[in-house]
Amino acid sequence: MFRLLKHTARKTTRRLLAPQFCSISTRTTKSANNFNAIIPSPCIQRTKTSFSAAVYFPQLRSISTTTTKTTPKPSTLNQNEFFSLQSASSMLVTGASFSWYFGPNFIDPIYGIGIVGLIGVHELGHAIAAKHYNVPCSPMKFVPFIGGFVKHDIPKNAYENAMIALGGPIVGAAGALGVAGVAHATGSHDLQHIALIGLIINGINLAPLGPLDGGRIVHAISPAAFVGGFGLSMYGLSQLYSSATLSSLMMDPIGTGLTGLIVGVGALQVYNIFTGNNMYTKEFMRIGTKKRIGVTALYFATMIGIGAAAYSYTEYMDADENEWDRLEKEGKLEEAEPFARQCLSRKIETLGVDDRNTLTTTVLLGFLLKKQGKLNEAEPLFRRALEGRERTLGPDHSDTLSSVSSLGLLLKTQGKLD
Repeated sequence: MFRLLKHTARKTTRRLLAPQFCSISTRTTKSANNFNAIIPSPCIQRTKTSFSAAVYFPQLRSISTTTTKTTPKPSTLNQNEFFSLQSASSMLVTGASFSWYFGPNFIDPIYGIGIVGLIGVHELGHAIAAKHYNVPCSPMKFVPFIGGFVKHDIPKNAYENAMIALGGPIVGAAGALGVAGVAHATGSHDLQHIALIGLIINGINLAPLGPLDGGRIVHAISPAAFVGGFGLSMYGLSQLYSSATLSSLMMDPIGTGLTGLIVGVGALQVYNIFTGNNMYTKEFMRIGTKKRIGVTALYFATMIGIGAAAYSYTEYMDADENEWDRLEKEGKLEEAEPFARQCLSRKIETLGVDDRNTLTTTVLLGFLLKKQGKLNEAEPLFRRALEGRERTLGPDHSDTLSSVSSLGLLLKTQGKLD
């Protein structure tokens, strides 16, 4: 009876996990019974991409194994279908989440449509590349507040895996640049913001960290690239936090949470590299030198191109703020005022009236007007900043108390304090 139950449990486990993994019959030492280790093995069977059990249970690698060839099962993924009813429904929900998260006025449809559309273009790039290499893939699916994904079978080797991963950022960045062109032609600040977010999304996906596209690409270059790439990724994230346009989004709880998750998984992957744990087989990693050089060149060219585009576009969007800062430092206050007002108008349109970055700009414009002696024009700005900070930060926050002090000093200068 015990042997029958054991056999039934083993057979059921194989059936449940067969689509994701290959079964390897493993012979252990005398102190243990025979069992099946579930470890991905592209050299035996082409299967769905998934995290390896060996990543979490590295002790399985130390066991001497005897592989048994299994008959490859036909893929359950539809290679000719990029979009489905489930794609549409998940896209709608995800678009609503981005509309709420990025929109300056709580619900802003243009942000939901624009951002989820650019994510869809990114995933379409993966699907097109998978189709090129005859790797079956599923219709794209979207996840609220996070993004989207396309499931596909494990390719023949690390080269094809890297090229499929590169397809997303290349096509996605092209889509973001297209939106930037439309934004420039129409003068829409919202589209400018959406285009920049699209470039940032595709750029971050190239970071050589486990859950991102870059984590799959560097496997075709060298596992050691994870170590240096992790440091470069931390530097890139610090630059995003210092951006005048994106700092408020990066410091948002959701943005901070996603950043922490990516960094945490990346750190775990670096640890696995140092400890010798690798989720792919040697056969999968074995590619020619020319292909390795080609992937390396395309990867860095794509990364530099998207990074340069994002940086240039950020400078373009922050041009009015930079010019305002330069003129104010030179003492040209009247010349700086139009740039300051334009900067505030742009931030109200793209970030919202009560955004922390917008409120800071409101205060700075108030100080600029105060320096010119335009006290009556500065007063409503100080009051607006105080009211906004009380609503969003609370009455005891340091920024709120700073606004109280600034408004009090202005009223004292006007002689309005009894």
